[in-house]
Order: sequence, then C-alpha cells, then structure tokens
Amino acid sequence: MNLKTDLSLESTVAFLRNIYSAKVVIVNHEKRLQVDTASSNVAIKYNMLYLSVYQLIKQHIEDNTIFGQ
Repeated sequence: MNLKTDLSLESTVAFLRNIYSAKVVIVNHEKRLQVDTASSNVAIKYNMLYLSVYQLIKQHIEDNTIFGQ
C-alpha cells in the first residue's frame, strides 16, 4: 500500500478509514435481546447501513410476498 503524505490530514484519515473500516458487520443475537436501537445508532455514527434481517423476513411473511412464502 502506498500512503501519500502530501495530502491534508483530513484526506489521509479519510483514505485510511476507507481502507480499514468494516464494510459489512453481521451481528447474531438472541431474539429476546433488544439490539435494534443500539445497532441503528452505531450505523448512523459510523456512516453504515443497518438492516434487521429478522424484521425484513417477518415483514415479507406478513405481507405474503413471494419471498415470504
């Protein structure tokens, strides 16, 4: 990896964050644990996308979509 040191500090930090930051984080938890709010807040703070797979599947089942069937 080549690190350009002639850039501003902000540009260098942004470059390093882009390389080393997590692209996908998968959290497995028991259904009884309430982690949606905390996970959403972390996603907002670190400019990530939070998807609750459990909620998406439940919604598809309730809406009787092809995926839910």
